[in-house]
Amino acid sequence: MLKKMIIICVCFALSLLAVPVPTFSQTAGYDGYIGVITKSDNKKMIGTHISFANIRTIHPFNTFPSGNGAKTDKVYEDDEIVVLLFVAMATGSTETYHINKKSKRFIRVEVGALEAVVSGKDFQPIVSYGTLK
Repeated sequence: MLKKMIIICVCFALSLLAVPVPTFSQTAGYDGYIGVITKSDNKKMIGTHISFANIRTIHPFNTFPSGNGAKTDKVYEDDEIVVLLFVAMATGSTETYHINKKSKRFIRVEVGALEAVVSGKDFQPIVSYGTLK
């Protein structure tokens, strides 16, 4: 009888080892941010939101203050900074974002190429600063 009990206990213990145990991977950080413009050359931009989604990929997706969205190109990244570049294919206008992941701040530099060509003026960059949520 004692021998049967030992065999049952050993079989039970071995069956516990075969039960899969859930594991949890460590996340690699944020995959997106909501940016709020706090200071801008264009005063109408203050308080508007920009979303940065899929920031860990090579082509993050931005939703601009206008509500339109597009893929951007990640042109630089290290532990602290991500630099995104958007070029409008129809006009050559650009938006460049420098995102500081540690300080939760960003800067946006926008150059409207079409406006400069149509008006005959020099390119005028619009610089905006903001915080990330």
